[in-house]
Amino acid sequence: DDLYRITFEEYSNGSDARETIKTKKLRAGAGQSAISQNAIIPVKNGIMYITNEKTLTWLTSIENVFTPQSLPISDPIKNDFDMFNFTGASGIFFENALWLAIPAENLVYVYDFDKALWQTPFTIPVMGFSIIKNETTQMNYLYGHSNSVNETYKLNDGLDDNGVNIEFIASFAYRQYGDRGVLHQFDEYFNELYMSVSTTVTCTHNYEYQGAELQIVKTIAGSDTGLQF
Repeated sequence: DDLYRITFEEYSNGSDARETIKTKKLRAGAGQSAISQNAIIPVKNGIMYITNEKTLTWLTSIENVFTPQSLPISDPIKNDFDMFNFTGASGIFFENALWLAIPAENLVYVYDFDKALWQTPFTIPVMGFSIIKNETTQMNYLYGHSNSVNETYKLNDGLDDNGVNIEFIASFAYRQYGDRGVLHQFDEYFNELYMSVSTTVTCTHNYEYQGAELQIVKTIAGSDTGLQF
């Protein structure tokens, strides 16, 4: 439940040099401490960490406020966080984004600081990250370490997963087009997307909530030349 801030101060008295450790308890409620050491991530002018309440919190300093402030970052995706098992979770700050690995769920969540939003989650089975500089290009690249085998993957590199197609899901909100009590009819549905010739899209139409009335599944193949412009 508790959070502490530890500072180190050096002082000298003639030839006697010493270091003093000071510990200050921060204001926090029940369940507000980090779930583990790996779940604490240095970010900009503060730290982010996953609490025992399954909340991603940013502990940082705000201008003209001289005590650390706790800011919840995971509120927009709270429903997801509440369901997750965060055992072994860890993260890293890279290219102005927070990369959060949730190995028990085989998921990676990314918070984009430029746009102040959560990106679509990645289905990537990693347990941690490393930033490695390429000796030739002198550029830093992000790598993920597998949570099941002795492998490391270079992320953000290419459009497939070691030659295997990447699966993705795009979910849209339920649409009732006006008064729910009025009968609505249509005989055509329009899809527009960018896709490669090797991509196959399965489009599922749910009539009524979660398809309670009817569910129709259509397949869109990128190899169909009639769909290309």
